[in-house]
Amino acid sequence: MPRKAALVPNEHIHTTIPRALHQRLTAHLTSELEGKVPAGALQKFFVGRIYEFFNHRSLDLSPFLGSMPGEFVVQGSAESIEQLTNLLRKETA
Repeated sequence: MPRKAALVPNEHIHTTIPRALHQRLTAHLTSELEGKVPAGALQKFFVGRIYEFFNHRSLDLSPFLGSMPGEFVVQGSAESIEQLTNLLRKETA
């Protein structure tokens, strides 16, 4: 019996990463119970990191601290950075 079509279609990609990085990733994802990387673990890992990339923001605090650009930078979700920016703007107003 064929599988049902996914609600959100997937796209196949092919990429390469440095061997040392692959070894670290494999070691991190390996299940002690299964003795290998579980099915779907790599996909879950990479999809999570891609979502993180698109939702991640940086804020240079130099305008608020009077420091050199790039000296104090914070990173986080878009929502956290927006809240922090609003708070800092209120403090400096």
